[in-house]
Amino acid sequence: MTLFEQIAATGLAASAVALSSAALVSVATLAGGARQNLRGLVRDGQIERLLDSALSPPAATASVVTATPTLMIVTADLDGDGHIDERSAETTTFEIVDKGQGRMLRHGLGRQTMKLAEGLHPESRLAYLDRAGGPTASAAEVAAVIIVAGERRWVSSLPAPP
Repeated sequence: MTLFEQIAATGLAASAVALSSAALVSVATLAGGARQNLRGLVRDGQIERLLDSALSPPAATASVVTATPTLMIVTADLDGDGHIDERSAETTTFEIVDKGQGRMLRHGLGRQTMKLAEGLHPESRLAYLDRAGGPTASAAEVAAVIIVAGERRWVSSLPAPP
């Protein structure tokens, strides 16, 4: 793939993320407390697609550089210049933050962030698996990520090493 094709692919992916930011997740409050009303990005499988895109970018190798229960940072040298630009699509984040009644899942692409879901279960978290399928807390060992939000799970994995 030529550099021009890589830049075009990166631009298309960024455009898709920007367009999808219009589809937000709403929260319904029921008599028993806050309950997730899964619509928009969640229902349409966008969260899985965003995870897949971050962990398996075209023409680059992704690296998980931070893996905590509330934050995952993934980097990839998309333009092949040997440097990671934190302000560009070369740096992707998924973050779970406390927000009023429940938690919120945010996605960052460079300096841009968007809300993917809100009103999530209070114990929502990011979980990580190594190549053997066991839990890991080491960013260097992450082979798969699971976003755990109550009974809902979103899963994606890094490609197997060559």
